[in-house]
Amino acid sequence: MEAMADTDRGAEPGRVDRKPRDDLGHACRRRPCPRRATMHGDSMRAAGLRDGDIVDVDPSAEPKNGDIVLARIDGIGKLIRTLRVIGGAQLLFASDPNLAPVVIDDPGRVVYMGVVRRASL
Repeated sequence: MEAMADTDRGAEPGRVDRKPRDDLGHACRRRPCPRRATMHGDSMRAAGLRDGDIVDVDPSAEPKNGDIVLARIDGIGKLIRTLRVIGGAQLLFASDPNLAPVVIDDPGRVVYMGVVRRASL
């Protein structure tokens, strides 16, 4: 089962102020980023994220290799996955070894909405 994420902007609608990003998070400038998301599915269970968990997402953090990120991917939707950069290629891994990684072959089709900081039930 895929781990999808619903976002919750909280009581403050509108955009989140942040500095422009230069690297993997560059596309986040185009749209407001969420501050919270709800896990759907068990693909990140081994990483401690379970179905129904609410995760705090830091939209100002620069996603880097090894971070758990909330990403919106054209044709797939929102996913919470571990970002790995291997030989310059970006891959999003589930903690479930039975699920294939999502290969980001076109950086224009992904928006890194933030880095997951913590989860609560």
